[in-house]
Amino acid sequence: MSVDFRNSLDDYASSVLRSLPTSARTASRGSVVSGFQFFERIKLFTKTIERYSKYITTPLEMMNAIQGLKLREKMLQDFQTFFHCSEKDDDNFCEILKTSPMSMRDRLETKANELVEKFKQQLEVGEEQREREVTELDNLLKKETENFCKAYTAKYNWAIGNLRQTLLEEFECFIEQQEVNDNNISVILKISPMSMSNSLEMKANELVEKFKQQLEVGEEQREREVTELDKLLKKETENFCKAYTTKYNWAIGNLRQTLLEEFERFIKQQEVDDDDDISVILRTSAMSMRDRLEMKAKELVEKYKQQLEVGEEQRESEVTELDNLLKNDTENFCKAYTAKYNWAIGNLRQTLLEEFECFTKQQEVDVNDISVILKTSPMSMRDRLETKAKELKGEFKQQLEVGEEQRESEVTELDKLLKKETENFCKAYTAKHNWAIGNLRQTLLRKFECFIEQQEKDDDNFCEILKTSPMSMSISLEIKAKELKGEFKQQLEVGEEQREREVTELDKLLKKETENFCKAYTAKYNWAIGILRHALLRKFECFTKQQVTPIRIEQSCATGQGIARQTQSASSTLDLQQSEIKMFHGPHNCSLIPQQTLEY
Repeated sequence: MSVDFRNSLDDYASSVLRSLPTSARTASRGSVVSGFQFFERIKLFTKTIERYSKYITTPLEMMNAIQGLKLREKMLQDFQTFFHCSEKDDDNFCEILKTSPMSMRDRLETKANELVEKFKQQLEVGEEQREREVTELDNLLKKETENFCKAYTAKYNWAIGNLRQTLLEEFECFIEQQEVNDNNISVILKISPMSMSNSLEMKANELVEKFKQQLEVGEEQREREVTELDKLLKKETENFCKAYTTKYNWAIGNLRQTLLEEFERFIKQQEVDDDDDISVILRTSAMSMRDRLEMKAKELVEKYKQQLEVGEEQRESEVTELDNLLKNDTENFCKAYTAKYNWAIGNLRQTLLEEFECFTKQQEVDVNDISVILKTSPMSMRDRLETKAKELKGEFKQQLEVGEEQRESEVTELDKLLKKETENFCKAYTAKHNWAIGNLRQTLLRKFECFIEQQEKDDDNFCEILKTSPMSMSISLEIKAKELKGEFKQQLEVGEEQREREVTELDKLLKKETENFCKAYTAKYNWAIGILRHALLRKFECFTKQQVTPIRIEQSCATGQGIARQTQSASSTLDLQQSEIKMFHGPHNCSLIPQQTLEY
């Protein structure tokens, strides 16, 4: 630039700058230019001069340089307008994510190339200056592109972070929806930790896929961003699943405890009070009680199993644990119940034994009343006791709700005790009955002895003795003995064999008594006969003596009359005696008295 032209420009610039605060200017189209705008134009002009001063030699070159500078500014403004239009609303990160930084760079570079080409075509300068201007514009646009892309990349990364955060919040909301009230364990148990983990993983995969679809970035960055989100989601999943597993295990424990408490209530319902009737206890055997508890335990285990939404291995582990707890409770209760049931069996056995003892006491009779004793033979008494024992055994057997083997064992034990009681009582009763038989025998013997005593005659009255012959006495005694034997036989309530034995023994005693008495009586009777014979002989001797003594006729007559009277009297006496003998003994006994004496 020449010195003169530079000085002129210097003067012009100084005057314009001095007049800026007080002068208003208009553009070429007549519009008012503000001082600021004008100042900017001056700056541009100054910058142009400063920049192109060594290349500009003429006013035309100056004008072209200014036009080129304006055109470049316009291209820059168009470019800025373009990327401002390309900018997205910061609040709408979804719109930002629709265009990746790479796509935005490509778009800006395409626009920059378009503006550079347009600038190149509209620029009216030399080739060298054109290349220089185009290169400068290209550098400016590249710089703007870099700045914008840098800012846009940051914004895009912010949008990615925002989207990631949004998806994480959505995932957290989803997690919160999966949470259930701690008091409702049935709802918790409907979803196992595995199912919850699968549900969360499915949701996480869905969000990752959504995130992936909205990412308009390169494959490497996409994988990096997706991996980062996946890690965060997995961390959230793991944290929640860890807490949920704890809650689920708590719910399992709570359910297990609930079922155990239900089982304990069921056990308490099966309990019976010691003060209750033993028949209430005996209605349910220990085996039946075990079956009942095992059935309830099985029902609870099945219920527990159905509510467990876990893996097969964990289900088996949990079910086994509950089953062991229920079995432990069952064993403890059954052990106590078996002891109580056995006590009830013993109590029932003792009650039946006491009842049997009362029954045996009722069978006892007064020792002094032998007729009552003899009404029931030992065999009948044994049958009666055995019938009662059989009845009690039947009652005992009916009330025993136990297995066949134990029932037989318990019944056998009771049977032994009843048999022992029966044997003891029957042994005592047999002794009492034998004593009563002996007492009855002794009574009948005394009665026979009394009868014998009644048959005895006065030794001084041989005529009374002679009224009953030994044969008649023997027959009379045999009739009485037969009567007593019949009475004895009727009162004997014993077996045929024992009856025959007892009657035979009494018969022997009676026969012995009869034989002894008849022997003595025969001797007495023979003695009476001798006395009578001797008396008659003496009378006959007296009579013969009276026949050989001389007496007077009167005396003889008187004696004859006396003898006739005596003979008549003796004859009457003998006739009377003979009639009495015939009346008591029959005609066949008269042969015992000499016929001559009887006739006499």
